[in-house]
Amino acid sequence: MLGMVAAVMLATSAAAHTALVASTPSEGQTVTELDRVRLEFSGQLLDIGASLTVRGDSESADLVAEFAANNVVEADVPPLASGDYILEWRVVAEDGHPIEGAIAFIMDAPLPVDPIPTADATSPESEISPSPSFVPPADLELNGDFGEKVSQSLSPLDALLIALVGAVLVAIAWLITKRVSARESAGR
Repeated sequence: MLGMVAAVMLATSAAAHTALVASTPSEGQTVTELDRVRLEFSGQLLDIGASLTVRGDSESADLVAEFAANNVVEADVPPLASGDYILEWRVVAEDGHPIEGAIAFIMDAPLPVDPIPTADATSPESEISPSPSFVPPADLELNGDFGEKVSQSLSPLDALLIALVGAVLVAIAWLITKRVSARESAGR
């Protein structure tokens, strides 16, 4: 009798497959930020063949799976725009069977807002000044001598390469024109 109970218990535990028990984000969840995904399973996983991918309407990112515990897989997530996403996952259970699934979630990311500079009409400094992040080069002249500046910045090798590319393009155009003319002549 004890042998039968043991056999039934072993058969039950062998038949129990590893399953996803918790995730961040969870199925159907709306999140406002998501730096890391986390999947927890009912059984141990093998540290092979794990893959995580986040897919959205206009973007897709393969994530680097990390084993935080013998039954937990995590991965960092790049910044995501607002929209509907699916986290596709694939892991290998301790018994060697691959298991996979997908978790749908919604990203409701707050829009990044850059402050727009405004001028105070009562201030003598009411003119909007150029952005301090743009500093023109000291040798930049805005008096129409742009072509001269460009030619001064080209090395002789650069000029030769540009001339060669131009010559090749002219030769290709000439050959195409010759072929078209020959075909038209042959058709008459």
